[in-house]
Amino acid sequence: ALFADVSSPHFFPLVTPGSNASAPPQTPDELKGLNVSELRAEARRRGLRAGGRRKAELVALLAEAMGESGSEPAAAAAEGAAGEVSRPSEKDGQLPSQVGARTETGTVETGGGGQAAAQAAGADAATGEVAGGWQRASAAVEERYRERSGQVQQVGRYEHLEIPTGMELCFLGTSGGAPTLRRSVSCYALNMPTKSWMVDCGEGSQLRLMQSSSVKLNKIDRIFVTHLHGDHIFGLPGLICGLSAIQCQEQQSKRTPLRLYGPKGLATFVRAAMATSYTRLSMPVIVTELVDEAQAQGLSNEGRSGNKDGTIVVRELVGRISSEAAARMPQRRPQRADQAWRTPFEHGLEWDVCEDAEMGISVKAAPLKHAVPCIGYAFVEESRRGRFNPDAAKAMGLPPGPLFKQLTRGESVEFEGRTIRPEDVLSRPRKGRKVVVLGDTYDPRGISHIAEGCDLLVHEATFADAVSSDGGQVDYNEARQAVKDATRKGHSTAGMAGRFAAEIKAQHLVLTHFSARFGAPPEQLAAPVSEAGADDRVGEGDSPAILDERHVGLLRAQAQRAFGQGRIWCANDWDRFMLSRHEGGE
Repeated sequence: ALFADVSSPHFFPLVTPGSNASAPPQTPDELKGLNVSELRAEARRRGLRAGGRRKAELVALLAEAMGESGSEPAAAAAEGAAGEVSRPSEKDGQLPSQVGARTETGTVETGGGGQAAAQAAGADAATGEVAGGWQRASAAVEERYRERSGQVQQVGRYEHLEIPTGMELCFLGTSGGAPTLRRSVSCYALNMPTKSWMVDCGEGSQLRLMQSSSVKLNKIDRIFVTHLHGDHIFGLPGLICGLSAIQCQEQQSKRTPLRLYGPKGLATFVRAAMATSYTRLSMPVIVTELVDEAQAQGLSNEGRSGNKDGTIVVRELVGRISSEAAARMPQRRPQRADQAWRTPFEHGLEWDVCEDAEMGISVKAAPLKHAVPCIGYAFVEESRRGRFNPDAAKAMGLPPGPLFKQLTRGESVEFEGRTIRPEDVLSRPRKGRKVVVLGDTYDPRGISHIAEGCDLLVHEATFADAVSSDGGQVDYNEARQAVKDATRKGHSTAGMAGRFAAEIKAQHLVLTHFSARFGAPPEQLAAPVSEAGADDRVGEGDSPAILDERHVGLLRAQAQRAFGQGRIWCANDWDRFMLSRHEGGE
């Protein structure tokens, strides 16, 4: 891969049993006799990350991996070598040492051994290769996440790169309007085992992708654009060229199309950028514009070619009117003169954007109120079958064996003249996860019927609500004026985000798209830019004077008051949120 981390085992062939390679070391003493290159090769053979590590760290990492396989001397050597390890300097985009890294359980792992087990577990026992380029998490890690049914867990930038829950949301840009030293502009990635889907692509997004530890360019096959403001699309041309360069190395038959979705005008922007830069793409780019009936130009499913060699194809997806959505909307017409959807917002427009059978995820969309046409997206996972109850099956006289497997797959079986249905031995279906990502908006009610009950809601919080200087009750007129000012600019306050999250009964809320006036919390201002932004939470005992210093913790506190008991985060660049599967019935 062109921009991939070359230290990753995904991009080096693993040594397989029976090959002509020299015999691998079996004891810690043999490790000490190897040079750095040989140690890194051995780490790659075991499916471990070795980039940026010094010799002492590599010895400790490999010795601990040996220790986990049952070698007591290896474990002792790892413990001794860990004391010699010093933290290397961190460079942008390079995986730093995991020594002293805090894991999702709150404990500290030394020498990266925790990831060693997780990554080594992904290798096939026979060939040592990692299926699909994705490393499976260890059974212990997967079990911990299963116990957190339906929860959202924030993890560190370099933790659990194997995505043990099968779904995570990574924030690559969280600033609104323009980048700052600590934040890039809007860009998010929904990561799954074999794919990554992006939402928005502001300027500098490709650099953020290169610096990310969990998002790989060669996994991106769909990009969803919320609206056509520059801070959400100016990174698209460069990213498309980067993906084209990667696929250029593949055989023609193996090249896959890049699919873009967004409001009308997206295709014009992409075609103009590619044409004026004389770009020749190596793969098809299929642009699907989400339109209403009045905007539609009657394009067929094949669409029309947008350039001479036919690599850019433009399609249209006409939304439908949902009576359920219309029933939730106020009856008055929108008052903003620049609301560009020709179908009135209150009529309940929505789109079934796409569906991925492999991932079991469908994407739905609905319009939002903003200064320009804007869209919110809901990523909905299909329900899973219930858990098999072997005791119930045995009570019906079924013997363990192939019949159990058929019932687990949801198939009815015949036994001694009886028909046993899957629902007789399976628990209730387990509902799928739902992630809702909104674009810029001052009124997101158009998507409320789709977003209801979501596990994770991503909502902008560009501005703050009115703040009382003495910590007392905020004047009603001041509070109303703050909302009016945000609405006039087409954006939301933190309180507006919290109220909408409460209205749709969201389980968790992540705030993003912050104005540059809101900096990092005071405790982070002394930290280097590369390390700041680890946690924007505000303690419950913080005084109004501290809250009034205009950092993002103020926004979180305001949203929390409106949201209630739900969990809220203020997103930072490179923050990652794991979504655990629901294990209970629907």
